[in-house]
Amino acid sequence: MKTPTGHPALGFFPYGLDPNWQGRRWLEFFEGSPGYPAWCVWLGHEDPRTGTVVVVRTVEDALHNEQMQPADSRQDLAFAAAFAHLNLCLQQVDDPVSRETIARQTAAVAEHEAEHVDVWPSQEWRFQDQDGEITPITGKLWTFAGWWTVLLPSHKGRTVIVHGHGPVPPERRLAALDDTTGYGFQRGEPLHLDMLDSGQLSGFLAHETAIHPDLTARFDLPKAPGAI
Repeated sequence: MKTPTGHPALGFFPYGLDPNWQGRRWLEFFEGSPGYPAWCVWLGHEDPRTGTVVVVRTVEDALHNEQMQPADSRQDLAFAAAFAHLNLCLQQVDDPVSRETIARQTAAVAEHEAEHVDVWPSQEWRFQDQDGEITPITGKLWTFAGWWTVLLPSHKGRTVIVHGHGPVPPERRLAALDDTTGYGFQRGEPLHLDMLDSGQLSGFLAHETAIHPDLTARFDLPKAPGAI
């Protein structure tokens, strides 16, 4: 069903870090054709004690296929995972020339990584669903420029992508959420842009000052003075 503005209430249960994880939580972003149900929701997490930031993206597979109509759904999501990862890296680059250089190549690098997703190392996470059942799921892990991204296979009609900076949560457990109050919104309410609290992630990204050597090497950037 189409709504005049924003998106209808989420028709699926998004995943977030398990309830025992301590730290701030917020609604970072959502994706979907304007007026139609969102097919993806981004939930942010930050633990100031460890410096860990984690963004959990839940994709409702049927809605993604209906609205985006990808030729290959898995490949499309692998590209989306790599592209978002690189954009997170890009936001930590202040130098305008370096930013432009990276931005011009981001899509090509993301496409290359998506084509090689099967050779990314494996990493197991655990999914806790509404009934309390815990299922181990093995995904593919990409680490680059201080960030890590895990692309997990579809589980009960949802695909999860996890982006992180800092230590990986030791339990690597995701919980399906009926109650999203802790993220500043209600799952049963229509989604609007004013619900987003992306300033939390932007504030974290602003703390990085030096260009990561992975970016220098991959995008052929000028080396910082004194770098080897």
